[in-house]
Amino acid sequence: MSYKFYRSALNKVFDGLVGKNKGVPTSSKMLNKWITNIQKERIYIISGSSGSGKTSFANELYVFSMFDEYIKHDKIKPEIIYFSFEMTKENLIGKLICRWLYNNYNIVISPNKLFSYGDNKCPQKIIDIVKQEDCQEYISKFEEVTKVYDISMGVDEIVSVLDEIGKKNGERKEKDNGFKTYVEYEENKHVLVVIDHAALVKLSPGKSKKSTIDDLTPHLIRVRKQYKFSIVVLQQLNRNISSTDRLKLDQMLPNDADLKETSDLYDACDVCLGIFNPFKYRISRTFGYDICTDDLSKRKFYLEDRFRIMNIMKNRHGDNNKIMPVGFIGENGMILDLPAPDKLDIFAFNDMIEKKLV
Repeated sequence: MSYKFYRSALNKVFDGLVGKNKGVPTSSKMLNKWITNIQKERIYIISGSSGSGKTSFANELYVFSMFDEYIKHDKIKPEIIYFSFEMTKENLIGKLICRWLYNNYNIVISPNKLFSYGDNKCPQKIIDIVKQEDCQEYISKFEEVTKVYDISMGVDEIVSVLDEIGKKNGERKEKDNGFKTYVEYEENKHVLVVIDHAALVKLSPGKSKKSTIDDLTPHLIRVRKQYKFSIVVLQQLNRNISSTDRLKLDQMLPNDADLKETSDLYDACDVCLGIFNPFKYRISRTFGYDICTDDLSKRKFYLEDRFRIMNIMKNRHGDNNKIMPVGFIGENGMILDLPAPDKLDIFAFNDMIEKKLV
């Protein structure tokens, strides 16, 4: 008897003992507990209705978290492949600068203010800070490990890029357990692929959005396994979750039936994270947190748009249906783990952000 599968599993056990299976932590300790960090060979879906902050969550939890791990500890060698069909390269860098200003100078500023869009005017003190060498070096390092495709691309074009990267970074070799496996040329290499979002993939000739996404899905399954990629796909919600029936039944949180266009991606993914904004639907209180009120004089005691719920809709390698309330700073896309509602001083939380706002 060969015991090939047994030896392969045993090697995985030994890899874990020396830290090779730790993965890359996201910025949310609550989420890390349930999904065991960002792992190779997995597909992650982030779903939410329009305006819920899907792109901000993808950036904060996956893209910027992986970059942070690289900057702080230099234990991984990330390669971030970002198919950004909604956001330009400049706006992505703008988000990163706003985040850097928060982490390093306790400044809350939006890209609209940073870029002086409309009637906004970027303060001179901010311009002076972002011109400094430490900011330039930080952004330069991000650009070194990140490739952004911000033009419309179809399935074949996306797959061609991913195959090219996979072949560049490693090759298949037979290991001592008798299996052929993909081996990276560089130790600690970690490729993160982001597709924002699935519905904006250029339609295949003569095909609908659903058929196009269905065409893409098996390729994502293949490259995930073949090249050990971590893949993050953003997907829009379809069903009207604000319908009267769902309000009555307290079923406002996203579920798999709400995913737009197709369920194939959901079936293929390892983790599906639903993002819900109760303030959008004027829900006054949820999970013990005060969200909104009609009394304008008391707004500072309510979280309003600075609150989101993360719901683990699917978790192939752990527990499902885990609810995680988080603070959300929409200006820069930052996500903050919140304490239990009875331990959260909402006035102090709001005041802390307002004092940093420029």
